[in-house]
Amino acid sequence: MATYSLFSHAGPPAISGTPSGSTLGTEFSLSAPAALTGIWYFTPTGATGLPGNCVIYKVSDKSQVAGTLVNSPTWSGAAGANQWVKCSYDGTVILAAATNYRVAVFAGASAAWAYQGGYWASPGPGQNGITSGIITAPNAATASDGGAQGSISTAGSLAYPANAADSPSNFWIDVEVTVGGALLAALLP
Repeated sequence: MATYSLFSHAGPPAISGTPSGSTLGTEFSLSAPAALTGIWYFTPTGATGLPGNCVIYKVSDKSQVAGTLVNSPTWSGAAGANQWVKCSYDGTVILAAATNYRVAVFAGASAAWAYQGGYWASPGPGQNGITSGIITAPNAATASDGGAQGSISTAGSLAYPANAADSPSNFWIDVEVTVGGALLAALLP
C-alpha cells in the first residue's frame, strides 16, 4: 500500500486568520482511483477550537462525495498546537481518477486558521501547482470556479467553497489517499 497527501505535514509558514464561520478548501485530482484515509488541517497557535465539519466536494456539480461528510470530527491533535491534525477515514470511500475534487473544512469562530498569501500564484510555492504521487493540486490560474484554489465560503455554515481567496492563499487543508490493499479488493468485481 502507498499513502499520499499534498503537503509534507511539516509546519507551514502560518499566519492566523479569523474564520468568522468560513468553509476553507483545496482543489485536487487523482491520476488513479484511491481510498480516502484522511483529511488534514493545520491548527495554528492561538486557535481555541478545531473545525466542526470536514468533507470532500465534487467540483463539477458542487455535491458532497457520499461518505465523506464528518460532523463533529475527531481530530488527531489539539487546537492551537501549531501542528497538523487529521480526521481519519476507514478507506471505504473510493475517489475516482480524473475528477476534480475540493477537500474542505468548516472552521467555526474558535478554529483560527493558518494561511499563506500568494501561495498559488507567481512567485508562490504553488505557482505551478503541486503533484505528490497520484495527487495533483492546480495553481490558481488553472483551478475551477474562476481560479478558486485556496477557496473559501463565508456563508456561516458548511458550504461549497467556490470563492477565490485574496492573493490566492493556501489555507493548509490536505487530503490523504491510499492505493493498494483494501482498494484493490474494493475495485474487483
